[in-house]
Amino acid sequence: MQFPKTLENLFEMAAEFGFYSKLIAQLNKDFLLANLDVVFDNSISPNCLKEKVQNIVLELLNNDYDSYLKL
Repeated sequence: MQFPKTLENLFEMAAEFGFYSKLIAQLNKDFLLANLDVVFDNSISPNCLKEKVQNIVLELLNNDYDSYLKL
């Protein structure tokens, strides 16, 4: 097995082995446990998922640091 060179390659490999859906389930569980109203659909594209998580984390860092720490 070769190490992925890009994030897209990593997501492709994760989907190939069935890990992508598990990643989304884990993210949903983590956001729920942090009392954040965020739910990702299983059909979300990897790039969209990456952008949304980045935006949420940045928003938490800037405006709700306690929730960021819970997450």
